[in-house]
Amino acid sequence: MAQLDCNSDMLAVQWDASANNPDSYTALAIGTDGTQLSCSTSSTSCTIQNLRCGQTYSIAVITSNINCGVIEGSDYQIETAPCQPQSPTVQLECSTNIATVIWDNNGADQFDVVTALNFTGGAMVCNSTNRSCTFAQLDCGESYLLSVVGFNGNCTSEPSESFNLNTAPCMPTFVVATTNCDSITTVSWDSARGASSYTVHAVSTSGHNSTCTNTDTTCSFPDLDCGQNYTITVTAEDDNCVSLTSAPITVTTVPCPHSDLQATLDCSTDSALISWTPGRGNLIYNASAEGFDVNHQVSCSTPGSTCNVTNLHCGSRYQVTVSGEGLTCSDTSDEWIALETAPCPPTQVSIQSSCDSDTVSVSWQTSQGSVSYMAVAESSGGHRATCNTSSLACDITHLQCGQTYQIYVSGVDGDCIGSRSEVRLLETAPCVPQNVQTILECQATVLDITWQQTGQAHHYHSTVRSSDGQVLGCDSNTTICQVPNILCGLTYSVTVVAYSQTCNSSQSSVQHVTSGTHIYIYKIKYLVFQYLVVSNISFLHSLAPCPPDVIFAVLDCDLNTVSVSWDSSVDGVLYIAQAFYSNNNNDYYMCNTTETSCDITVTCGMDYNVSVVPLRDGCTGENSPVQNVTAAPCVPLMLDVEMDCLSDSAWLTWEESAGAELYIATATDSDGFEYQCNSTEGQCTVEQLQCGRFYNFIVFASNSQCDSPMSSTLQTETGKRLRL
Repeated sequence: MAQLDCNSDMLAVQWDASANNPDSYTALAIGTDGTQLSCSTSSTSCTIQNLRCGQTYSIAVITSNINCGVIEGSDYQIETAPCQPQSPTVQLECSTNIATVIWDNNGADQFDVVTALNFTGGAMVCNSTNRSCTFAQLDCGESYLLSVVGFNGNCTSEPSESFNLNTAPCMPTFVVATTNCDSITTVSWDSARGASSYTVHAVSTSGHNSTCTNTDTTCSFPDLDCGQNYTITVTAEDDNCVSLTSAPITVTTVPCPHSDLQATLDCSTDSALISWTPGRGNLIYNASAEGFDVNHQVSCSTPGSTCNVTNLHCGSRYQVTVSGEGLTCSDTSDEWIALETAPCPPTQVSIQSSCDSDTVSVSWQTSQGSVSYMAVAESSGGHRATCNTSSLACDITHLQCGQTYQIYVSGVDGDCIGSRSEVRLLETAPCVPQNVQTILECQATVLDITWQQTGQAHHYHSTVRSSDGQVLGCDSNTTICQVPNILCGLTYSVTVVAYSQTCNSSQSSVQHVTSGTHIYIYKIKYLVFQYLVVSNISFLHSLAPCPPDVIFAVLDCDLNTVSVSWDSSVDGVLYIAQAFYSNNNNDYYMCNTTETSCDITVTCGMDYNVSVVPLRDGCTGENSPVQNVTAAPCVPLMLDVEMDCLSDSAWLTWEESAGAELYIATATDSDGFEYQCNSTEGQCTVEQLQCGRFYNFIVFASNSQCDSPMSSTLQTETGKRLRL
């Protein structure tokens, strides 16, 4: 048997004595590395020394009298104690606290155990067969004592020399940053285990970097840019490692001061626009105007770079300042400017004007802060007129007619015009009506008058004067008016006047119109390149011509024609003479002429109403006075003659004819003697005729003016009747 002493390099070998009683025995130990050790003895045990660590030896016992004889049962193997690990080192990955330990085993392959002890006695172990081992779960900020021990199933090596490992410092926690309004930012945090110093990193949104290092748990930055948001992180360091970066926090530095303060006065509203160049980091600005010579202060706030201060006292001087507010601090600008406000509005404004003037006189009382004054007249139509003075009154000229003006006065100081005074209203006289036109339609007795009006007018009056001295008129609140009772053949002069509540215009230019004529002259006004052009334009316009005042109607009884005549004619007028049946105005006879007479052939036996009507260009005038004419009676139609020889008479019958008042029947014998009878009816008897003679019988009708032509003749003999 062999017994190994793990703490030495000796192996005690024992065996049973050989039966042939050799002189000596030799115990051999042959290592796996080829080395051979032995011990010799005459007894049955000996000790082999200087064994190498970490080797597996084959053990055999031989005798001296047996060449290479091996005692039966003496060959077996034994493993020596592991070698003591040598030159152990450690490599630490700071970002992960993973530590790798390596060592040397003098070439022996063995199982090693690495032990890491912290200061509280806690241990971590790592096993390896390849002379290196890695710790993956070491705590941050710890100091570890490391050693390596070889191990096999029977023995343990001497421990390696001990060595220390300090893991990376722990990450700083509970980081806090504060900024005082003196531009210093202080960062503090809880101490990190294993740290010997700390570094604070500040990075702004614009890219500015700054660091601060300290062995304490606070650090101050006096040089950070104003108005920036900085991201703050802290790392802990020892001699070898830097910890993980702390969770970032954000801090806002002191706002940057604003600059370029300006104030622009709005003189008309007693307000001022305050503007400035913003300082970075300000969240809101407060602008203030405080009076120098008046106990008054106004302010406004804005997140931008302008704001309006209102309700400034006129004629005063103010100190204007702006302060910015950041997240925790105000900006530190002490800049201010002076502002002088607009002059105060004048008081007791009064105006004077007359209807026939385009000037208004304005007066007022002095106002604070005014160096001079401007009086203004503004019309509802957009016209504006002014006068300027350093006294307390002036005249505004060239006012336009027909306008309502607002008149006010403002104080002036240099380029600044103050708020307007109380407003006075002035209504100027109406403008003269323009482009008066007259319209007289065919057969009309109403004259339409139209015109154009510039500006305002309350109402209008049109005056129409006839050539015979008659004056007509009409009133209207629009630009059209109608004048009735226009007579034919007269010339009328037309003018229009516009009225306001207090004034009237001059009368318009005179327009002439003649009833019964047909040429009008209109004045047309229009603008050409802003110049007023007036043109007279003639229009052909047909009006009804006047009828004759008196007509004459003379009947020719033989021709049954009516000769109609009158005193005079007008060029271009066609005169139509008409003879209407007195009992039917739809049926008539007519003649026409451009002279002073014409003849109308009428039907016998009718009563006629004769008149003359003038016509020009399709426009018919009024009828002349009527003349009554009765035409000659129509010819009676002889019906029969009956002779009465006993009484020497003849009885005649005929058809009554139109227009007849009396019938006269005549019997004429061959000697030329005539015999007559009269009747108002269709029969009569001719007496004292001689029997046995031939007679020619006729009848004709008569009225108060004419006789009709003779009827056809009937010839008869006493006792006989012949029709020829």
